[in-house]
Amino acid sequence: MSGIREFGQQEERRKLLNNTPTHITHTLTLTHSHIYTYTHTHITHTHTHTSHTHTHTTNNHPQLAKIEGEDASIRKEMDSPSSVSRRIRTLVSLDGTKAVVNLLKGASANTAERALEALVRMATEQEGRGVMVQQGGLSACIEASVSEEKTTTDNPTKLACSALAGHCIAKILVTTNPTLLTTTQRLGAVKPLLNLCKNNDSTNLQQFEGLMSLTNLGSCDDETKCRIVDSGGLATVNYLMYSEHDMVRRAATECVGNLIPHEKALEYFRDPERVKVWFAFMRDFEGDFETARAAASGLAMACGDEKVVDGILDFTDDKNVKSGVKGLEEVLKSANIELMHRGLVMVQMMVGAKEGEETMLKVSERSEASERTSSLFKPCEYN
Repeated sequence: MSGIREFGQQEERRKLLNNTPTHITHTLTLTHSHIYTYTHTHITHTHTHTSHTHTHTTNNHPQLAKIEGEDASIRKEMDSPSSVSRRIRTLVSLDGTKAVVNLLKGASANTAERALEALVRMATEQEGRGVMVQQGGLSACIEASVSEEKTTTDNPTKLACSALAGHCIAKILVTTNPTLLTTTQRLGAVKPLLNLCKNNDSTNLQQFEGLMSLTNLGSCDDETKCRIVDSGGLATVNYLMYSEHDMVRRAATECVGNLIPHEKALEYFRDPERVKVWFAFMRDFEGDFETARAAASGLAMACGDEKVVDGILDFTDDKNVKSGVKGLEEVLKSANIELMHRGLVMVQMMVGAKEGEETMLKVSERSEASERTSSLFKPCEYN
């Protein structure tokens, strides 16, 4: 067994993947005694070995190194990231996903962990994600995540399996058109993605990809929005808006905004304290333009609700200045066409949500100078 596993780590084994690819499908008829070994060989195809791994292999198996005439530095050069990408693409194109999915059926926790790790690495290649969905990779990860969640959480291996399944789902759904998925796949992916986002052990990359996938799913239909909100998604995503990592914070902001017009999402924006945070993000367009744009988009959509508009017009800062209108003025005068467009949509939605003249009167009264506010609605001149 160990001999076969070691064989899977050698460059000749990798060359075999390109030159004699049909061996991949043989894993579909493996006996249980060989499942873990072949699962391990799939993993070796989907990542590059570090110099530490090469040194470890050479030190522990000097006979193999001597027979094969290998040198650690040469192997490292040969096993470049581009070589890994080629192997992954070859694996996916030759039904490698089917093979790994088959290995997951009835597998032990250790074998499942290795198989899911292989799927995560295969999903790093964007062009192969559609094939992975077609060959059951997404559904297998959803099923694995659900099954591991039902078992005890005291087993570290099972926890790792759940995290790997969620990460694979996130990677696949970041770029997959959600309208091409079945309803079962769309709704089934929500809980694993939320678990990935709120897991304290998740990396910033995992949280970012999970949030982007939730944003992608939420754009599909109201049913998926409801599943995200009803699964506690609003609280989970809102928490990540305070992340120290700017890309996680940005993705969380986009995700919350994408849940509108769900009623609970509108209730969320009716809270003046939360609206203050969104306006703070929007006004920081010089420091973090992408997050400011996401915040402006969410506020523009929320301004169709009358109670949200009342909160924006009434909330003040520590100096008792009407921060809502002041922030809107800053965005409209930012000289950035994307932010100005969103600011004008906010005004349009505010006027539509309430009596037009009444809203414009409030905006004018709450601004520092009514003439400055009025000038915002005059035609802009561009160089």
